[in-house]
Amino acid sequence: MVPSRRFFATGLSAAALSVATPSGRARAQTSPVLRVLTVASDPGALPFYAQENGFFSRAALNVEVSTMGNGAAIMAAVAGDAAEVGNANAGTIAAGVLSGLPFTIIADGGLYQSKNPNTLMCVVPNSPIRGPKDFAGKKIALNGLRIVAHAAVAAWLDKNGTDSKSVGFIEMPFSTMLPLLESGRIDAAFIGEPVLSTVRARVRIIGAPNDMIAPEFSYASYMTRGDWVAKNRDLAGRFSAVLRQTAQWANANPQQAGRILAKYMKIDESVISTMARVQYAASVQVSHLQPSIDIMARYGFITKRIDANTLVTRV
Repeated sequence: MVPSRRFFATGLSAAALSVATPSGRARAQTSPVLRVLTVASDPGALPFYAQENGFFSRAALNVEVSTMGNGAAIMAAVAGDAAEVGNANAGTIAAGVLSGLPFTIIADGGLYQSKNPNTLMCVVPNSPIRGPKDFAGKKIALNGLRIVAHAAVAAWLDKNGTDSKSVGFIEMPFSTMLPLLESGRIDAAFIGEPVLSTVRARVRIIGAPNDMIAPEFSYASYMTRGDWVAKNRDLAGRFSAVLRQTAQWANANPQQAGRILAKYMKIDESVISTMARVQYAASVQVSHLQPSIDIMARYGFITKRIDANTLVTRV
């Protein structure tokens, strides 16, 4: 079922309650507070970098950055005015728009790149599964159902000899996948960073299903409500400009960015140094957004394909 307006409204109260304490002091007190929600992850880290480097305050932006667990919860918060800007995948944003919510994308974040995949299909070393053709009747763990990762795995199976409808998909956090994999309760797990780096010695990698989406696509973009942009175009423009600046800084300074990322993800810097790190989009490109929308439409996770151009507001 496609997420409905009721879905986002129902999730709103829980979402608002679960918003973490802002990750730093608000600055530039002459500007209205801009509440930004993101996921504590490499793809969602641009606001952390901007805050730590003082980029927001230099742009006279009074930003409070908080974290939530996933894009759907973030979208619920933005829809209900618990935040002005949130981080979510283009396919999930499209689901909200198709359900009647006025979301629009004003900036982009981390990119998936097939040359440096950071979410991979894993099995235990002695598993009889050698590739996607061996999955009929098996159970695969994902970090979410009816999201772009689910569609990617389904497409990977369908293209390579297994009907995805013959496979069981189970939702769980990355952090709980390895114990269930080793106990035999699941047959494979689609594991992402930073957990992937910590379990590599105990699993065997058999594929990169995200390649089925595109060689390069946006993991998560920064969205807001269209009515908010209409009333705050200058504020939205300055925020977008800061994220573009921050993307360039992070791409050029991965070690410094890694230290900040370790702080906000609450993991050791040694783990960051082993991770497959993302590159960040310096601007919003429709070619980065459309693939997630297309594959979710193909698998019926959204009601229809929409043009990514209609989701973007240039500010």
